[in-house]
Amino acid sequence: MTLLAQKCDQKLGQILIKQKILTEQNLSRVLDIQQRNKKNRFGDYLVENYSFRRDEIEATLKEAKSNPEFSKSARIGEILISSGITNREQVNTALINQKKTKNEKIGSLLIKNGLISEAQLLPVLAQKLRVPLLDLEEKPPSANALKTLPQKIATRMGVVPVEFRDKTIVVATTDPTDLVAERYLRFITGCTVKMALASSKQIFDVQRRAFDWGRRKTDERLGEGIGEVEVIGGEKEGNTIRETDPTVIKLVNKVLLTSIGNVATHIHFEPGSGNLKISYRTNGEYHLVYETPETFRKAVLARLKAMANLDISECKKPQSGKILLQSNNMKLEYWIETTPTVEGQEDAVLRVVANSKPLPLYKLGLSDDNLKKFKGLLNKPNGIVLSVGPKKSGKTTSIHAALKEIATPKRKIWTVEDPVEIIQPGLRQVQINHQTGLTFSHVLQSFIRADPDIIMIGEIDDASTARIAIDASLNGRLVFGTLETSNAAETVNRFIQLGLKPTDFAEAMLAILAQRLVLKLCIFCKEAYSPDFHEYEELTRSYGLELSQLDKIPTYSDDLLLMRKKGCLKCKGTGYLGQTGIHELLVFTDPLSRLIANRQDVSDMCRMSAKENMRLLRMDGIQKVFQGITSYDQVAKVCTWKVGV
Repeated sequence: MTLLAQKCDQKLGQILIKQKILTEQNLSRVLDIQQRNKKNRFGDYLVENYSFRRDEIEATLKEAKSNPEFSKSARIGEILISSGITNREQVNTALINQKKTKNEKIGSLLIKNGLISEAQLLPVLAQKLRVPLLDLEEKPPSANALKTLPQKIATRMGVVPVEFRDKTIVVATTDPTDLVAERYLRFITGCTVKMALASSKQIFDVQRRAFDWGRRKTDERLGEGIGEVEVIGGEKEGNTIRETDPTVIKLVNKVLLTSIGNVATHIHFEPGSGNLKISYRTNGEYHLVYETPETFRKAVLARLKAMANLDISECKKPQSGKILLQSNNMKLEYWIETTPTVEGQEDAVLRVVANSKPLPLYKLGLSDDNLKKFKGLLNKPNGIVLSVGPKKSGKTTSIHAALKEIATPKRKIWTVEDPVEIIQPGLRQVQINHQTGLTFSHVLQSFIRADPDIIMIGEIDDASTARIAIDASLNGRLVFGTLETSNAAETVNRFIQLGLKPTDFAEAMLAILAQRLVLKLCIFCKEAYSPDFHEYEELTRSYGLELSQLDKIPTYSDDLLLMRKKGCLKCKGTGYLGQTGIHELLVFTDPLSRLIANRQDVSDMCRMSAKENMRLLRMDGIQKVFQGITSYDQVAKVCTWKVGV
């Protein structure tokens, strides 16, 4: 920080103190934070802001020092990319945001730490800088002004042109002191630029309305960045359908390819009266992204069927299939399900499975204690490890992360899945096909004779599959599997209800990892605030008062800060960006196995597990609330609050 900038920040702080908006103590604390940010190393920044594990980064950097591939001057980001811990996009984003943090102004830090609000800061800042303070709700931007600046530039810079007259543009921004931005705007517009101050929320709201995010016309979107797309095993030869029209093909390719960039898990095609609505499911939530004219309605559905080799003429029965694409040397896979709906319509839902890659264990969101225990289980020679939860809770991702951790050329690993969502080199993976009789139990019987060390079962949902899994583990194999149950305790009951002997089950089991997915607060805009005592009390009561003290949950004070959503361009105003897991890990100890063998009540199991340091789903979620990773609303949405659940 330059001496001039430091004096400027102190001067602003003194004005806020004089107006009794801020205290001397709080100003001193934030100035210390500002100085610490200046000295923050890149590795520290990744750990504190991006949920990377410090031990993982340190181990990688230590290994790189002895690796001749890396020079002494190699940057940390380059080493982490080469080691597969992160990718180029994440490093570039982190570098940009580290620079922003290093240059963060005192006003921004005061708001982020919950010491003042933006509404309190803006009038003081406008008076100090002698710039106009605009209310964009009372006086919205003119249509002429909005045309002066391209959408991409306005959204990237976080500004809005509000007035245009006599070759002069008034631009609303949250940082009127940014001379570089002012010069750049003057250069690209060829006009005189006058910077004015406005709230970040009002700027964001104006941008959302003016640029109509997510609802632009189909024909405007068609030309955006579609690369070469090859349909693998696509339309049958000789099939002369009208849906081969280039515009339809271009639209469908665009929808499929864009889903990868948006990290969508599903694509929904819903014909309506006079249009076709296309939506993505991302981060577990459902968003409308395209709306086509009526002329596209039947053509798009027929095109999807042709790509999946389905019967185009059949519209009265459900059909299932698979679409394989290749674009820019990347293979993409989609599972399609068509369903007849009212008025002779037909819906299609595509499950995006091609862009899935195994995550390293440390990226699952496991607490330090759970991660240590879970890693220890992976070195066992035999037994069963289950990942349980409802649909779309990340069960398969967790199991594949475990397999990635232990896969070596010396281990033979077989997986049977429906569908195979994550492909890992070195694993022998089998896709279920019910039409040909290739079921889980049939494949598993073959696995037993195929000399495996480790077996992964995509879904254990019947007695036959469960018995084979237990027999395999009792005969010296390590078995992983998933199951749709609510929590660890219910999983024990489910296996016993399938008719399995409690003694065999108790002997075979190593652990049950129950999980849910919650949305993460956007790292670019989440803001700190001081919770009132009622909110704090609700959190600790939900956690359990006795265990909250034992686990050193922060005590209530005026200095206690939590994080909450805000909304920005990066998260499209939602306040959330990405997902993480919350978990409970039930490890089968000898006393617990004896309880199960003796058919004891589930509540007894829960009490014993709590004594042995198992923490329930909601507890893990509440810990992540105190860590600023997610919000209490997200945890409450996926967890029940009954004791033992």
